[in-house]
Amino acid sequence: MKFFLTCDIDWESKVDKVHSALVDHKYRQYFAARDYGAGVSEVAVILMCQNPELGLKPRLRFSKKTKVLSMDVMLDLPSLIGIEMEERQRIVANRMLEDIPKNVLKYKIEDFDGQRFVFDFKAWMLSTGWLEKSNSSK
Repeated sequence: MKFFLTCDIDWESKVDKVHSALVDHKYRQYFAARDYGAGVSEVAVILMCQNPELGLKPRLRFSKKTKVLSMDVMLDLPSLIGIEMEERQRIVANRMLEDIPKNVLKYKIEDFDGQRFVFDFKAWMLSTGWLEKSNSSK
C-alpha cells in the first residue's frame, strides 16, 4: 500500500526537517511491502503547522473513487518554535500516533484491514526511536 506523507508548514516550525528524517526512516518502503486489502490504495497524511490565527481545521476524507484516505495532522506552531530537534521529533511522532490510528479507524471501509494498518503504523513509529516508552502501549 502507498503511504504518502508531506507537510504544509510555517518555516519557523522546522517540521520540514522532521519530515526529511521520517523519509530517512523509509516509511515508503515499509508500507509499500504491505497489503491491507483493496479497499484503500493510499493513506495520505499532511503535517499541518501554520499560524493559529488562520483558524485552520483538520481535514479528513475518504474517496471511494480513488480509494485514498487523506488527513491532516495538526501541529501547534508556537510550541515547535525554538526547541531542539529531538523534542520536535517527539512532539510530531506523538501527534501522528494519536491522530492517524483514530482517523484510519473512523471509517468502516470494505476490504481494508485498518486494525492491521494501525498495528504496523505503530510498530513503524516505534522504530524511529522518537517515542517515549509510555506511548508504546497506545
